[in-house]
Amino acid sequence: MKTKFIGIASMLALLAACEQDKYELDNLVPEEYNKVLYIKEYGTPEITLYNADEKSTYSFSVNLGGKDFMAQPAACDIHTLTQAEVDQKYSIPEGTNYKVLTKGYSIDNSHLDFATEEFYKQVTVSMTPKVIEDEINTAPNSTWVLPICLRSESDLVNAAKNEIFMKINVVSPSVGFNSAVERIVQYENGTPRVNSVEFGIDAENQWGLTCTFAVDETYATAMYPTYKLLPAECYEFSENIQLRKGEKTADLFITFTGEKLEWGDYVLPIRMSSDPVASSPEKNMHVLVIHHSSNWEVTGKYEERRYNSGGKFKHLLDGDPETYWASHWDGPNARDLPPVLVIDTKEEHSFGKIGFMHINNDDQKDKHNYQLEFYVSSDSKTWWNFDHEKFWEGKESGDVDWTEYGWKTDTNWENQANWVPVGKVTEMKSLHHPEYEYFDLDSSVKGRYFIIKVTYSGTRDMVEFAEIDLQTVD
Repeated sequence: MKTKFIGIASMLALLAACEQDKYELDNLVPEEYNKVLYIKEYGTPEITLYNADEKSTYSFSVNLGGKDFMAQPAACDIHTLTQAEVDQKYSIPEGTNYKVLTKGYSIDNSHLDFATEEFYKQVTVSMTPKVIEDEINTAPNSTWVLPICLRSESDLVNAAKNEIFMKINVVSPSVGFNSAVERIVQYENGTPRVNSVEFGIDAENQWGLTCTFAVDETYATAMYPTYKLLPAECYEFSENIQLRKGEKTADLFITFTGEKLEWGDYVLPIRMSSDPVASSPEKNMHVLVIHHSSNWEVTGKYEERRYNSGGKFKHLLDGDPETYWASHWDGPNARDLPPVLVIDTKEEHSFGKIGFMHINNDDQKDKHNYQLEFYVSSDSKTWWNFDHEKFWEGKESGDVDWTEYGWKTDTNWENQANWVPVGKVTEMKSLHHPEYEYFDLDSSVKGRYFIIKVTYSGTRDMVEFAEIDLQTVD
């Protein structure tokens, strides 16, 4: 019995101690800390708005905490700091020219009343990007902000969590083709061929885009007056492609049907439009250029096949940017100095322009600073009718018997007899692959053979080209 009394007494003593602690806590914590208001997402977020949107929203929550925060009502207001307040608190201490937005936004609920047992309220800021962009453009070198501040006349606000200092930026998402405007491709009669070009958006695709593609005949007439428009029966492509939300890129596939096409130069300019984000004028055009020639050939002094098995003359006109021709690599001791290329166009032409594409090797791009001279001739001795394929058979990875190679002595490559100059290049710029670097020619001269003489082989003492685009004007 004595043990039971002791246990009951202990429990009563413990309860008394707890009541005493609660009494002391109630007296230690001031009454104003019974409820404290604060912004949950306080801080300095950077907000990117897209001017393609009519409206954008940003939401945050005002929370209520404290010892007895759910036992009593509370009230507060949402304000924006004035320019003077921002200057004093941020601009001057940080040495940054902050500008406070004055238009293009609204706050859905600037006064908040918390009933008993409510502990948070949602606040939404609605913004009109185009209006905000117009104001930002009045001082584009400033940092524009929307400084949200929480205040209360009746309740305590946590001073460390009472602001959202929103830094606002408005950008234009760019939609269009992700490639060079112009690309030279091949067309083969009787053989279907598929080409592709990537397009997309350079921002997070939060809209979902409808992209439309159409042939622009007006552009073809204005920009390629000497070319024919590729006939409709010779190509196919999808007129509409969807980029769903979250998708940034896709491919447009253009199929050449292989329907019989007369020889000549053709273009297929495809213009892209998109909705709801408009396509960018700088990126909304892709032009396929087709030099549909039946029998043009190219030869020269030398093609490097011993160590570059792919370095063949014929690759210069094959329409494939990944193949190439290379001159002899042995620097000042090269067998083909100066390197010479001759294109046999099979009949006399006037030539208006020539373009060169360098090989796909940007590590060597700055070393393609060649010097060139261009000539036209109709003298049959300009052409060396040599069976390269037969000679190189089985020798690509072995040595070459130069006496067997049979350097022709009955050409006029050394004395340049009957070569008429039509242009020259003092230094190539070596554009990024697969861009073409074009040079104008004297179109008053006619001839069957077009000659390219390399007078300076660049920093590497070696000449390499992926493609040559020789354009006639007749």
